Amino acid sequence: MSMKSGLFASLAAATLFAAPALAQDCTATPSDGALESQVQLNTLLDDGYVQFAGYLALVAYAQSADACADRQIFEQAYVRASQSEDSSIMIQWENWSRSPLDVRYPRAAANDGFGSECTVRFDLPQAGPAQNVNVDCTNPLFKSPIREGMRQVMWAPPHVGERFTPAEDLSFDLSFSSVIQDWVF
Repeated sequence: MSMKSGLFASLAAATLFAAPALAQDCTATPSDGALESQVQLNTLLDDGYVQFAGYLALVAYAQSADACADRQIFEQAYVRASQSEDSSIMIQWENWSRSPLDVRYPRAAANDGFGSECTVRFDLPQAGPAQNVNVDCTNPLFKSPIREGMRQVMWAPPHVGERFTPAEDLSFDLSFSSVIQDWVF
């Protein structure tokens, strides 16, 4: 049994699956909220945010312990995520996975051929976007595009079925040259 399936089995046995056949025998109708979540989870999975969707599905499953039809929806999303991890667009970074950072090169800097060295500091209190993002750059034109890019980055556990590890005062460095293919993070 893999670590991720072992973790899910442990959680399921301990808190989630009071009777594993319960979800299979459920004839209830899912709530509107669960149906909306199903659409959103499927969109995340289709877009490649596999670890993030898997984490959300696992949390929602645990929170819907008394609603068997809702649990079925979240269980299906979790299973799909665990089977799709190889197709994820999320990138491993330290103890997390994250979606790609898309930074728009500032037009004024591009016109003048300027680059920048930047340090990005942030907190990860929960899965989702980073909080308390602070950007320091040698060229101030890059601060706003990096902050905007960080708003779009989703952070999740490194693998489906693992816990999210909150952290504070994280940082990474970015280096921008006027040659676009040199931008890497």
